[in-house]
Amino acid sequence: QYGVVLLDQNRKIYLFLEKPAPMELYLSSMAQRTDLFLHTNIINTGIYCFNKEIGSILQETGLMDFGGEVFPYLLDNNYDLYGFVKNYYWLDCGNAETYLWANWDLLRKYSWPITPNGEEYDGIYVVGVINSGQNVSIEKPSCFGEFVELHNRVKIKPLCSIGAHVEIGEDTVIEKSVIWDNVKIGAGCHFDGSIVCNNCEIGDNVVLHNAIVAPNSKISDDIQIRDKTLDLGTNI
Repeated sequence: QYGVVLLDQNRKIYLFLEKPAPMELYLSSMAQRTDLFLHTNIINTGIYCFNKEIGSILQETGLMDFGGEVFPYLLDNNYDLYGFVKNYYWLDCGNAETYLWANWDLLRKYSWPITPNGEEYDGIYVVGVINSGQNVSIEKPSCFGEFVELHNRVKIKPLCSIGAHVEIGEDTVIEKSVIWDNVKIGAGCHFDGSIVCNNCEIGDNVVLHNAIVAPNSKISDDIQIRDKTLDLGTNI
């Protein structure tokens, strides 16, 4: 899915493969010198430092794609390229699935020392105070913004991120989901692997499964939404 590089001990790049196939990785690692290192877990983040000469090169060649064109051109023409290798967390959040992964990784502390906002209480992060009814269940890891109200028997399962000014009705179950700010959720709902954006109002007995609810949306009672994205300001 991502590009990989071959570096020497001075972190000079000798080979750059843009999203290679497994066989391509194997052959290239076998063909290169033994003092080179195949970094399959090093991500090309799109942050580069260049000599000002790069401007003339891009203008003269018309190259635009760094991974597929610019880097191979520079290597073929004996320019020096070096990799910056540090132990940082990075994830491309270009779609809803990876956005959820990033939230889950944050809660699991995979991105340490970057953590959710608020004070941690045994794997549960809270900004301010949660206003809870009776028999509310909150499982770790999870996080909450300020001014959250959980009514009786609400269940917050692991890997949930709940924003600020959120109200969740009785007997609702939320799991592996992200709820943004200013959201009101009715009673008896069940959300799983879903994202609810800002300023949404959701009725009673609503089911969301792998769903995305865009900002300013309103969902009536007894609606089920599975594997679907709602447009901005949807009213159903």
